[in-house]
Amino acid sequence: MSSGDRFSVDDPFSPRPPKKSSGGGWFFGIGGCIVAAVALPTLLVCGCCGGLVQWAMNERAKEIVAAVEKDETFREEIGKVSSSSINWSASMAAGDDVFVYDVTGDKGSGQLYVHEPGDDVESIDLHKGSKEWALEFDAESLSDWGNDPQVMSAIEGDPTIEKMLGTISKCEMNLTASMGEDDPNIFVYDVEGDKGSGQVLIEFNDDEDIVSAKLKKDGQEIDLKVDGEN
Repeated sequence: MSSGDRFSVDDPFSPRPPKKSSGGGWFFGIGGCIVAAVALPTLLVCGCCGGLVQWAMNERAKEIVAAVEKDETFREEIGKVSSSSINWSASMAAGDDVFVYDVTGDKGSGQLYVHEPGDDVESIDLHKGSKEWALEFDAESLSDWGNDPQVMSAIEGDPTIEKMLGTISKCEMNLTASMGEDDPNIFVYDVEGDKGSGQVLIEFNDDEDIVSAKLKKDGQEIDLKVDGEN
């Protein structure tokens, strides 16, 4: 699969990293990467998982920017963002439960200090030079950042999904399972609904269109009807 422009800041959701020919070493999911970044900073400089952690946290940077972009101070001091990325050294220096992201816009550059003591973001502060501001942010947009809207849209109307899983509330890529697939164009998603849970195997072509999907549940693999143009 071609990565194309999927990793540009203009893309609000970049759910899939480039796949490797072998899954050896890429064993964390996105949430696991964030936990690993807190608990095991040495992973950032080793070859086993550092690339995946970097990818996951830069994806988080985009979500953080999207959550604060309507704040008046952010618009005045940073403007339209052209780049955003995790700053590991600043994050480690900031203390527990704080992640620092570098942001650059058409009006200036600064850093976003994100206080995330648990599952939810508690506060986001903008640091620019010697000045600091507490920003308003869209907390709801940060609560479901792992869901892939393209995959959700493609499978949620399938009769098998509706019968066996019901209304989907979670659709998150499982990197461990995805890296274990022999075909580099197949990604595995953990899916939960109000009737049950399972895994969905999604095949993408080089244009990142969905070309096929299967539901794995209770030892069965069932072909799904999906719209590849989603």
